[in-house]
Amino acid sequence: MELGERKQAVLRAIVEEYIALAMPIGSKTVADRYGQWSSATIRNDMNELEQAGYLEKPHTSAGRIPSQMAYRFYVDHMMGTESLSPDELEYIRALLLARMRDVGEVFQATASAVAHLTQYAALVAAPRWRNVSVRQLHLVRLDEGRALMVLVTDGGVFKDTVIRIPPDMDEEELDRLSRVVAQRVAGRTMAEAEPAIQELMQAMEMRKQVLLEHIMQAFSATAVPEKATQVVLGGAANLLKHPEYSDIAKARRFLSMLETGDVLSQLMARPGGMRISITIGAENGVQGLEDSSVVSAVYSVGGREVGALGVVGPTRMRYGHVVSLLEVISHTLEEIMGGKEL
Repeated sequence: MELGERKQAVLRAIVEEYIALAMPIGSKTVADRYGQWSSATIRNDMNELEQAGYLEKPHTSAGRIPSQMAYRFYVDHMMGTESLSPDELEYIRALLLARMRDVGEVFQATASAVAHLTQYAALVAAPRWRNVSVRQLHLVRLDEGRALMVLVTDGGVFKDTVIRIPPDMDEEELDRLSRVVAQRVAGRTMAEAEPAIQELMQAMEMRKQVLLEHIMQAFSATAVPEKATQVVLGGAANLLKHPEYSDIAKARRFLSMLETGDVLSQLMARPGGMRISITIGAENGVQGLEDSSVVSAVYSVGGREVGALGVVGPTRMRYGHVVSLLEVISHTLEEIMGGKEL
């Protein structure tokens, strides 16, 4: 069924009113919104939209609610983005900047910001570190037999990796070796750095080979494999505020499923090449999420996609606001991880 201008207007009104009110929408509500069409005309359009699968009629109400098909049409053809308020923008900036020195806390803060500003559940997939590049590497002698490896990447700073060194290695010798290793790995991805260090080992004496082995082990521990993507979940309890999750037993099952690592990773595995992805209801391919939507955005560092953030909520979601929010936060993350001044 091809939707004419009036039917599209009626459908848009029902979707947006239902998102705002969480109540079935009647013809009078739509008529009051537009003014130029009678309730009888709108009722006829609503009947046709229902027959075409865009609307559903709850048994206890004369009004209509959008179907998943309606939300998909709305997202694809009608949705506009919503500008964030100055207070929202300042909240995002202040929260993330306060934690930019600690990479792990940045992602927890990101999840908190998304959850707070949307009142849905937030998901943040931490960077796939094997994709990020090494900027600098420093070895700082702590005491006899120990050094601190400071690894600066285009995705953050790791400065708490303590490695073993030969007990007789002084600061000057350690500094020379540090410069040699740094020169060899600079500009390479984490995945590429390991074989580069291994190659360097071939030309080194045994005592330095042992140290390089420890450095390589530290790289391996930092560079989490692609399949082990860490996903931070925030604000899951927000979902209980929405009527769609008012059934406590159903809500508990839903929240329990949402906290499963495999499910979180699946939800963050968005189609490649898309900065913003919106999947609605059954499109998620996850049993138990048939009444929920997932909106996600990727973030990149150095031109490479390294992670994603997203929102899980009812299909009755403020899609335009969520998309705008994720775009702003993903760009802010990129600037923080890219080392730009905000």
